[in-house]
Amino acid sequence: QKSKTNESLTNSSMLIMINIGDLLVGIFIFTISVFNAYYGSSYCEMQLEWLTSTSCSLVGILNSVGITVSVLSMTALSLFRVTNISRTFAIPQPVSQRGAVKVCFVTCSIVSFAMVTALVPLAGNFEDYFVNGLYHGSDIRLFLGGPGKKCHISILEA
Repeated sequence: QKSKTNESLTNSSMLIMINIGDLLVGIFIFTISVFNAYYGSSYCEMQLEWLTSTSCSLVGILNSVGITVSVLSMTALSLFRVTNISRTFAIPQPVSQRGAVKVCFVTCSIVSFAMVTALVPLAGNFEDYFVNGLYHGSDIRLFLGGPGKKCHISILEA
């Protein structure tokens, strides 16, 4: 049996991360489809309820984490491959402790960054900087805030 090299460890780790990110996006799309079937034609009337719900926030976090993990993993994989081009003719070495630590650090950094960027909009201090959506009823309204926080700002009345 062949021993793993640093390059193969990096490649397989980043490909697994890309798969996990894509799986999270797939779960997001499935969940949105279920909620679309649930709300159906009454979505416009229920928009505020949906946009300020915990479910919407969790699905948004799932999507943000999935996309960020996938994109950053592809970027890291590309960078690792570019750096390995210079060592094309070198004899492959078995996985070193330094190589394993490097892959673990990059993987943890990607997941941490993805989680932070997904959770910032829900943080109490930053919550008002993110717009949840517009409602087109008898007047046009702008809704601010996250789950449990329903603040209406009327922009234009009909």
